[in-house]
Amino acid sequence: PREIPTQSCHDNLEDLDRTLIEFCCYDVSPLSNVTTHNRGCKCVRLTISEDMRSKDGLQHALDQVKRARGQILLHGAIPCTGGSSWHHVNRARGVGEESRRRHWSDFAKLWHHFTIVAEAVIRLRGIVTIEWPNRCEYWRDTRVIRFLKKHKIQSCSFDGCAFGLADRSGVEPMYLQKSWRIASTDSRMLTDLRRTCDKTHQHIRISGQKLCKLSEKYPEALCNTFHDAFNSITQQEKARVCGVQGDCNVNSVAAVGVEQPITQTVCALSLIHISEPTRQEAI
Repeated sequence: PREIPTQSCHDNLEDLDRTLIEFCCYDVSPLSNVTTHNRGCKCVRLTISEDMRSKDGLQHALDQVKRARGQILLHGAIPCTGGSSWHHVNRARGVGEESRRRHWSDFAKLWHHFTIVAEAVIRLRGIVTIEWPNRCEYWRDTRVIRFLKKHKIQSCSFDGCAFGLADRSGVEPMYLQKSWRIASTDSRMLTDLRRTCDKTHQHIRISGQKLCKLSEKYPEALCNTFHDAFNSITQQEKARVCGVQGDCNVNSVAAVGVEQPITQTVCALSLIHISEPTRQEAI
């Protein structure tokens, strides 16, 4: 597969202390747009072009884990189409069954490959997050439940309107009524995401191509909150490794007596203990 361009506010790799890998996202996923909130973060989008259902796509995803800088966060953004509540409506009308089966078949392949990459990231003490709409049927899939229980993954729900999800094409913003759920292996990612509607505005129903497309994108405030949490965790872990409060770079981590990694892209955080597997070994 083609090489995916990565994004960062820095051209110097030495300034990168963390990596976000979006698994199965859109080409223009706002979570990887360069902003001041993801400064120092290498952002990698794994999109439909790489086809995460395929063996080549899986290998490419694992390669991105090997090339990651610093703390890793794997974000599962598998399309929720097969788990949409609209399938119940279509089934009652006697239509869409073939489409539903096709989407669930794709989900099975994507989820299997996602868990392979996720296990590699978890072995490297990275973070794994998963997001779907609150009512998506995928949350009730036995394979998903098994994975969440295995790693004792916590989750929280939040309303899109609380992060500014709205149609702003008119004079006044028209807020969309959409509830998401996000699960994380690190509960610190969830703290500031627990926002619900403050009931100070009216909602419009999500219908039609325009609003459906709009509702698929994370609002800017949500992306900023997500990156702020990831950055905060990274700085906390760096300080813990160094034994000091404040920023800490790869060189200072190596200075505390931890063996220098053989692979250049292995982050210092995965070498807290000499016995901790390198990225190559984890994958």
